Amino acid sequence: IGDYISAIALFVGIGMWGNSQAYDPLIWWMIVLTTSITYGWQASLVDYYRNEFIMHVEGKQDFTADEITKSRDKLREIKNAKGKTFNRFILSSYIIYSTLQTKVQPKQAKIDMSLSGEYIKSNTFLLRLWCFNGTATPKFLSVVFCFFNRLDLFIAYVLVIGTLWSLSLLVLQKKVEKKILVGIV
Repeated sequence: IGDYISAIALFVGIGMWGNSQAYDPLIWWMIVLTTSITYGWQASLVDYYRNEFIMHVEGKQDFTADEITKSRDKLREIKNAKGKTFNRFILSSYIIYSTLQTKVQPKQAKIDMSLSGEYIKSNTFLLRLWCFNGTATPKFLSVVFCFFNRLDLFIAYVLVIGTLWSLSLLVLQKKVEKKILVGIV
């Protein structure tokens, strides 16, 4: 959740930066909005495939549903506790985000837990590639581009390189999952 809150602040800042440049404000804010949605999509893909990997490592059939249940239980525990407003907000946000993530992710054939060893072996390197386009790399690049007063290049990175990276990994991920499902690992 913290990553997404900081991302919102980042894109609001980039929007304000663009207003101080020679860009048309309406077009610039539309580009920033499109980029922020694209960035959120890319980050949610990383979260999804990281959770899938953890699910197989821990041997849990539905890791995300289990996390939602645990979070709801924790939220019930602190429901009426004084001084826990922020904790309730964070837990509620996490539950909403996780539920939304399970709804918007493409439906795929579930890989049987008996194939977890093969899944882990086939996806370890792929997960590293996914994480390259997670939240840390783009935020690091935003700082680098900020030093050069070129946040427009950050926007281009997210829209072009980040999107192409994510689409390429989606294709590769589907091929790996298909190989696991048909037993050609």
